[in-house]
Amino acid sequence: MDILRDYAPNALARYAFARHALVDALSNAGVTSGSTVALPAFICRDVLASIHALGAQPDFYEVDEALRPRNLASNAPSSAILAVNYFGFPQDLAPFREFCDQHGAQLIEDNAHGLFSRDRDGQLLGTRGDWGILSMRKSFHVSTGAALIAPPGTDLGPTMHCQNGTDAQLDRIRFVVSRSERKTSLPLMPAMRSTIRALRRLAGKPDIELSSTREEFELPKLRAIGCTSSRVLDTQQPSHEATRRRELFTRLIPEIGGVSGVSLLHDGLADGVVPYGLPFRANSDAAISQVAKIARRYHVTTMTWPSLPAVVEADAPPHYRDVWLVNFI
Repeated sequence: MDILRDYAPNALARYAFARHALVDALSNAGVTSGSTVALPAFICRDVLASIHALGAQPDFYEVDEALRPRNLASNAPSSAILAVNYFGFPQDLAPFREFCDQHGAQLIEDNAHGLFSRDRDGQLLGTRGDWGILSMRKSFHVSTGAALIAPPGTDLGPTMHCQNGTDAQLDRIRFVVSRSERKTSLPLMPAMRSTIRALRRLAGKPDIELSSTREEFELPKLRAIGCTSSRVLDTQQPSHEATRRRELFTRLIPEIGGVSGVSLLHDGLADGVVPYGLPFRANSDAAISQVAKIARRYHVTTMTWPSLPAVVEADAPPHYRDVWLVNFI
């Protein structure tokens, strides 16, 4: 089963990571050495690697507490502008279209968080801009998996064949464990994560790979999607996954929304929205700990997001620093 079938008739190309898809989107949008690319300051630092790979320069725009762009008109002319559907919720693209019309820029819709999600008009997120980015590995237990969405009829070059990297065996284990967890309702994935982190500590490593500024300049070496990841993804059922995520979001709203010191970024779901997770703000460690306790009962985890670019992190406003996510993967 091809999990991307609903994105036809758009042209599609698969990659290991969304960063590779973004490089090709930028290149097709006319970004070259010396170009400027507008993107939100509230963004993961590894996105910058795609811009730097082409010799281009990022030009950040601010977002408000609701993660909407602030005063795009003040940004310098750019070859392309990135609009992000944060956590799978549709970003209003009207101000971005105005920017593109003014500067002749191309609109790239970053939909890494919004696989299967639609806007209020029923249009799939990722298909509303000139180019769209998907990241399947953010929705399923696979190590690789991303896609570039292009206008119908676009020639994206020869198809890249899959290739396996060092995570192929881990992909197989994740698939078996996640499938068993769904059938038994036992917390197998959290147990596996705890085991992996314990093994990392025994090896003298941190529990998880720490983000570093190096990620702003270095792309992953593996470019084609992993063969094991591809096979796992083609066994998934989009409608089942969309329903699971929507139901989980709805069940968690009253519990997490009721925690003292927590405010939800979204307290409901419009028709068609398939959430990446449940984003919230927390003003204390106690609040975060309470949310994590609730999340464990549903066999999911909490995480901070994003790892901001170094130049942004130095003077980031408070509403960039207190966002957490109950991750539904």
